[in-house]
Amino acid sequence: MESCIKCAIGPVGAAGHAELFSYSFSGPSIGLKCRNCGRMWLRKQEGEAFTWTASEASEGSLLPPR
Repeated sequence: MESCIKCAIGPVGAAGHAELFSYSFSGPSIGLKCRNCGRMWLRKQEGEAFTWTASEASEGSLLPPR
């Protein structure tokens, strides 16, 4: 899968980047997916900081569609 420019750079902070949307929840992590390239990320809050990990597959419980 080829990442868009923003996913290639990597998400930062709480929001990551504007094209990411909440996709699933997995305990303390939130799964987000990019509208541009489909790349999936797991975001975990550790104190005041957020860590981002690229994910190959959806993890956790999927959110219902809006």
